[in-house]
Amino acid sequence: MASTDFDSAQAWEVLLDIAKKMDQSKRLETVQIRRITDAAAILKSAQSTQRRRRYKSFLHGVLTRAGPGAVLLCASAFGQIRMTELRDCERDDLRNHIRAGEIPSGINDLAIRCGIPRSVDDLRHSLGAQDSSVRSPSDGQSHGSISTDPDLPSAAQQRVVENATIHGVAKVFGDDLCDAVRRVEEGSRAAVTMAFPLWGGPVQCLMSLDICEPHVERLAMALFGAKVKWVGQVLHVVLEQGTTLITPNSEATLKGIGDERIARVLGTEIYGAIRDCPVHVREIAEGKHATECVSMIFTKGGAFINLSLGLERSLQLQNKMYM
Repeated sequence: MASTDFDSAQAWEVLLDIAKKMDQSKRLETVQIRRITDAAAILKSAQSTQRRRRYKSFLHGVLTRAGPGAVLLCASAFGQIRMTELRDCERDDLRNHIRAGEIPSGINDLAIRCGIPRSVDDLRHSLGAQDSSVRSPSDGQSHGSISTDPDLPSAAQQRVVENATIHGVAKVFGDDLCDAVRRVEEGSRAAVTMAFPLWGGPVQCLMSLDICEPHVERLAMALFGAKVKWVGQVLHVVLEQGTTLITPNSEATLKGIGDERIARVLGTEIYGAIRDCPVHVREIAEGKHATECVSMIFTKGGAFINLSLGLERSLQLQNKMYM
């Protein structure tokens, strides 16, 4: 829709038509899911480019005027690029045409499940919690890099906290998994790292647990039903269906785990944080039953368990594990 032909009243009718179809089908298309999760992330974080700040300002205005369902509709129909290509007056005109009372109630519920704040007050509370969670290196946390993950930006674009308290890790994961995490700082801390990207994106937090070698086999079986064993410099991974993966002289990564195993092995708090992650929200909407929000990277000296988490619960977990 070119800006020269933009008709705000007509655009609002298009959004209402989309809302009715969503409410009837109870599902989202892949491109819609991507746009919605991106919009939710942009709303909840500081933006570094003029385009993203412009989009965030528009979304904030829509949330203020008409609530989360209107944000979902605008994001799914237009996306960031098309919306920011409009003139300021055209975006303002569209926002003024939006009437919350005409949006089906189910769309608001869907928007909240996709991570869009219920209101500006909820958004303000989320941002306040995020700001208050930022700690300085003098608090006993270093701000370095985390294990390289394609879903995360470089260390310069993320806030990283490292080395959780042993008591905090045990409180979140339980004693059994806590015992498997490598100890650092002369045994006084556990090697758990949390990375918070400073830009909007589907991964709002990545938590990484450094697992000691003696515990790798049992955790691989508990999480993925896989038998793993190093034979010299070659890693053998036997999956549940009998398939064997042989990886010489390199790392190997397993992904794909059901909700029941997440809750049983990692605990209910981690399960809740994973459920809130926009990546998992998208997986559910696409009908996937095994999430890639849990992965295990095998190395010669142990393994890393990486968890993609939603922002708000991640901040709560940080406060528990790093105080």
